[in-house]
Amino acid sequence: MNRTDPPPHDLEAEKSALGSILLDNSCTAKVMKILQPVDFYATAHREIYQRIVHLFERGAAADLVTLRNDLHQAGILDRVGGIDYVISLAETVPSSASVEHYAKIVKGMADRRRLIVGLTESLQEAYCGTSDVDAVMGNARKRILEIGKGYKKSAIDLSSNDQAVVDLAKAFEAEGAGERKTLPLPWPRLSDAARALRPGAVVLLAGDTGGGKSMLSIEAAIHLHSMGESFRYLVLEDTRQEWLRRALAHLTSDWRVLDDLPIGAEQRIERLLKHEKRLEELAECVIENPRLARVAPGGKLEVPPLPYRKVLDFIGEAAKAARLVVVDPCAQVDYGSRSWEGQGAFIRGVCAVAAHSGATILLVHHTIKRPNVGMGNPQDTSIVEGAKELANLSHTVLLIAAHDTKESKVWRRGGQLETVEHNRTLVVAKARNGPGRGFRIAMRMSRPSFEELGIIAPKQAASKARQSAPTTNQDRMPYRD
Repeated sequence: MNRTDPPPHDLEAEKSALGSILLDNSCTAKVMKILQPVDFYATAHREIYQRIVHLFERGAAADLVTLRNDLHQAGILDRVGGIDYVISLAETVPSSASVEHYAKIVKGMADRRRLIVGLTESLQEAYCGTSDVDAVMGNARKRILEIGKGYKKSAIDLSSNDQAVVDLAKAFEAEGAGERKTLPLPWPRLSDAARALRPGAVVLLAGDTGGGKSMLSIEAAIHLHSMGESFRYLVLEDTRQEWLRRALAHLTSDWRVLDDLPIGAEQRIERLLKHEKRLEELAECVIENPRLARVAPGGKLEVPPLPYRKVLDFIGEAAKAARLVVVDPCAQVDYGSRSWEGQGAFIRGVCAVAAHSGATILLVHHTIKRPNVGMGNPQDTSIVEGAKELANLSHTVLLIAAHDTKESKVWRRGGQLETVEHNRTLVVAKARNGPGRGFRIAMRMSRPSFEELGIIAPKQAASKARQSAPTTNQDRMPYRD
C-alpha cells in the first residue's frame, strides 16, 4: 500500500446492509447494535442510515415511501442520489437473511480506518518529541482500546436467551480482555479497600471545608489521565483557571504555585511553561463553572441558576466519552424548593446514568457538624450534607477530615503496627464493591498531594495485632516510604 491508496471500505457491503433494512424493517434494530452512522464510508450511505435511525427512534418504519419523504424533508434527497438510488439499494440483495454479516463487514472496515487514523496520530506525537512520553504511551493505548471495543468475536457459547445472562457473559469477557475493569486510585490501600472506580459506580466524597476534597479529586483525575483514561470535571465552586492552577501545584509539588504575590511570579511562569502541554491536555477535560456571575441588562450582576436536571444532562453527555465524571461540589446545584426530594431524584438519575454508561461518577459534597457524630464512627454516613438517599444510593462513600498532626498506629505486613504522623484521615464509610467498609486511612498532606500512610488500627488492637490485621492486598506487602 501507499499513501495514495483509499482507506479500507466495502461499498457493496454498505449497500447490502441498507438494502436489507429496506426489505425487512425488523433488521434495523439488529444493524443499530453493530453500526453507527459514522461507520459508513460513503457520505450518501451515512446520511441515508442517519435518516433510517431517525425514523426508527420515532417509531416509524423505514420503507421506500417513508425514507423518501424523510430525506426530502431533511433537504438531502438529491444529495444522496435521489429516489432512484434509494430504490437500487433495496434491489441490491435478494433477502435480508445476511444483514448482520454485511453490517459486521462495514464495522470491520470502519475499525480499520480508525486504527489507521489512531496509529497515525500516535506516530505524529512520538515524532514530535514535545509531549510527555507517559502521555504519548497512554494516548496510544487508549486509542487502541477504544477502537477494539466490541470488535473481538465472543468466545463464550451460551444457550441462554436471557439478555441479562448474555450481558453478564459479555462483561466477564470484557474484564478478561482488560476492557472493563476497576481503575486504580493513586493510593493503593484505598483502591484495594474501596474499589471505588468500578465501571458504573457512583462515589460520594464528603468532608469539611478546607479538608482537601477538591485536591483529592483533582489528584485522582490527573492520575487516571496519566494512565490514558478520560475524565470530565465540572467545576462549580471556583473557575477552570483556578482548577488548572491547583493541577499545576500538584504536578510540581509546590504550594507556591497557588500564591498570587509578585514575588515568585517568574517561578510560577517557569513551571507553567514546563508543564504547558500537560495542562493543555487536562484543560480539555475541565468544564467551566456555569454559575459564574454575568452582567445582565442594566449592568446588574446575576448568578445563573443551575437546576439539578441540567447537571444530570451534563453528566449523561460526559459519561458517553469519559471513564470518570466529577461534579465538584454538589452544594452549588439547585434542587428546588423541596431540596430533599430534588436531591433524591438527582442521585437516582446519577445512578441510572452510571449503570447505563459504565462510567464512574464522583460527587463531591460537604459534611455537617452534629453533636457526638463524626469521624469517630467510621460507618456513619449521616454527616453527609443533604438527603439520606445521597449516601444510601451511592456505591462508595468516602469521608475526609483535616486535623492537627497526630500520631496513629497503622497496620504493616504480618500484623505488625507502626506509628505514623498524619494530618488527614480518610474513612471508607461505605464500600459496596470492596472489602474495606469501616477502614480509616491515615493520610498526610504536606505538599499539594495526598500521601497514604496506612490503615489505622483500632486502639484495642495493640495487644491483638496479628489477629486483627486487615486483609487488603497492599498490607500483605512490605511497607515502603
